[in-house]
Amino acid sequence: MMKPGSGMVALVVAWTLASAAPVASAEQEPAAPAITGATPVAWVDGAPILLRDLETSLLRKEGTETLMQLVSRQLESIPWSRLEDDDVLVAMGNWQVPRILLVSELLAEAGPKVRNELVNLSMVRRALERHGIEITGEVLYEELSRQERVFRRKLEEKDLPIVPFASYLEQKEGVDLETYMAEASFRMAAGLHALVLEKAIVAPDAATEEQLLRDHFARYPDRFGDPAAVRLAVIHRPFDDSAPEAGGGGEVAPAVKKQQRRSVERLRADIIAENQLDFARAWRFWGRAYDPGANSGGQVGWVDADGRPSVDGARPLPAAVMDEIFAASEAADLAAGAVFLPVLEHADGLLLVRVLDRREAAYPPFAAVRDAVRRDFIESDIAHWTDQVRQMIRRETEVRFAGSGAEPGWNEIVEARRKAAARYREALGHEFRPGR
Repeated sequence: MMKPGSGMVALVVAWTLASAAPVASAEQEPAAPAITGATPVAWVDGAPILLRDLETSLLRKEGTETLMQLVSRQLESIPWSRLEDDDVLVAMGNWQVPRILLVSELLAEAGPKVRNELVNLSMVRRALERHGIEITGEVLYEELSRQERVFRRKLEEKDLPIVPFASYLEQKEGVDLETYMAEASFRMAAGLHALVLEKAIVAPDAATEEQLLRDHFARYPDRFGDPAAVRLAVIHRPFDDSAPEAGGGGEVAPAVKKQQRRSVERLRADIIAENQLDFARAWRFWGRAYDPGANSGGQVGWVDADGRPSVDGARPLPAAVMDEIFAASEAADLAAGAVFLPVLEHADGLLLVRVLDRREAAYPPFAAVRDAVRRDFIESDIAHWTDQVRQMIRRETEVRFAGSGAEPGWNEIVEARRKAAARYREALGHEFRPGR
């Protein structure tokens, strides 16, 4: 029997389709054949490859990954805190997983670990309240700045180009800065590190602390001031160890180095002669591929004696050539214009360098940056000082686990949830085994 109103819907749809269809005429082309699984998509020696075969191969090769991506996106949007035990998380045909089946498995395997994590988070949250630390925008951005400094120093230690921290997060973690800073773990880390900066005891007395901080200031002056630097535009020309004459093994033969040097010398001469070529144009053709992070014209910003450029993403310069560059900049009259240095050679290749400007070192007195020195001193071994403050938090906080009083203990809780899950298994008529 047709449901009430369904006949009217069917009639309206049929009328709409009929009125939209073109009027047949004697000249009209015959209707195209229906597309089905038996429709060929190719023939090999006359034997057809059917649409159904193509779709099956696609599902076998790409379907699982695509389906997992779709499920993953759905899982990210699940409001976990609002789910009830019988709410179904995943269903495939007659097979389904309600919340209770999944959580009973997880409680037995990972429950103690996650319980301890929640206890630690709660302890930190209470400590922040106790000591008046609010997780404000300023605290969040200070934590972001700390993580950016740590990230940058790690790249510098490995002589890698400086990549913006935001770009790293998007490429490696798949999140933007706004999302990252909104995560509960980031916010809690920001609050904890703010408490560490306030409460860490870096020395047993004020005099010892003062000496420790002064020593740190003397050891890392560039962190608190501006070192001497030159502003450069650079064309990197690495040695080609793949040339037949190179001899293989990554070692470039002297003859190959000499030949490549002559080529770079000719390029420099053409730039000086302005033979339809200037430095910026030469960089676009011969420098950008090797240093795509540099700014237009090969400009890498201010470069210190260690070869670190201020332009994020620009390739560092070998420290071995920086003495030559600084010496040339001191001898030059940069007020009259940029200086184009002779070809510079280092272990991995050749450099064409224009010195655009120079600045002298400028360091503030210790007293002016003492707070920044203390912060940097603590951040340099943040794990140690965080552990010290965590111990303080443990001493201040009372923690009691289930089972220490009259309430049910942990094993009783897990067993009760296991029995509840067993009732669901019996009702569903299938087993649920994650298979970890």
